[in-house]
Parts: sequence; structure tokens; C-alpha cells
Amino acid sequence: MSRGLELTLGGRFTQIAGVYVKSFPLAYAAYMRMSSDLPLVEVLSPLKEYKTVIINNRDAIFRVAAADINRYLNNYSVHANQSADEFKIIYFMGRAIERHLIKDGCPEHARAHLYCMIGLLDFRLETLGVSKPKLTRALTRLIKFNAFNEELGATGCYLTYKCVATVKLDKL
Repeated sequence: MSRGLELTLGGRFTQIAGVYVKSFPLAYAAYMRMSSDLPLVEVLSPLKEYKTVIINNRDAIFRVAAADINRYLNNYSVHANQSADEFKIIYFMGRAIERHLIKDGCPEHARAHLYCMIGLLDFRLETLGVSKPKLTRALTRLIKFNAFNEELGATGCYLTYKCVATVKLDKL
């Protein structure tokens, strides 16, 4: 099933990967501001490394994201209506990129990337007319203190955003 998702969502995965690459410099700058213990460095070098990891691992990232979406759908008995929604694609693609950044020896880039993922999830909420700055601050604090995975596990962040969006959509 995950191979089918990978093929079906390939175009959307490519699109979201491009959005991540374009958004990373802002997320990296925000990460550097919040991580005062790190020396300030130019954003261009980390951006080049970030792009290289995504380009060199594109197919593997897509496979992992599709497998994670499929696992989520099966674990929670969710039946996708037509396709995976943007929240799923942003989140599970983001987590797959994060894992590849860590695997390729870029743990600081991975943490900065999580800021990027939160920003994209926030933007998607804003398209529904929802703004949750306290949620954003809480999640970025978890990233800053390296507690994101420990506190939220594999799907906690996604479920939080999806629940907020669902409540908003149910009110329409």
C-alpha cells in the first residue's frame, strides 16, 4: 500500500520538498536566534547541505513518508477519502527529511528543519483562518530543548494540528 501512496503522492511530495527547501533559510535563521549557544554562521552553507541531503535521498525520503502515512492510516483505522491531506504530507515528509538529516550527520539542520515543519503546519492552519501562537511557541520550545520526539512521539504533533483543523472545518 505504501508504494501506491508513494506513486499517487509523488507530485505532491515533490512540491512539498520544494517548499521545505525554500522555507529552510528562514527556519534556520529562527533556529539560530533561539539557540544562543550555537555560533552564528552563514545560512548559505547549511542550505546547500540541506538541499544536498534532500536531493541525494529524494526517493528514500518519499518512500519513508509514504510508509509512515500508510502506517498512520492503518494504526488509527483512518480511511483517506481521495488522497492524504496536506497536513499528513507536510508532517510525514518533514519527519522523513528530519531522519535523513540526522542519518547524514546534520543533527543541527534537523532541529532547524523541525522549525520549518512547524512553520508550514502553521501556515496551513492559517489558510483555514486559524492561528495558534501558543501552540507554535510550545512546539518550538520542545525543539529548542531537544524534547520534541520524546514528548510528542511519532504522531503527536500531526494529531494536534489535524485536530485543530478538523474542529475549524466542522464549524464551517
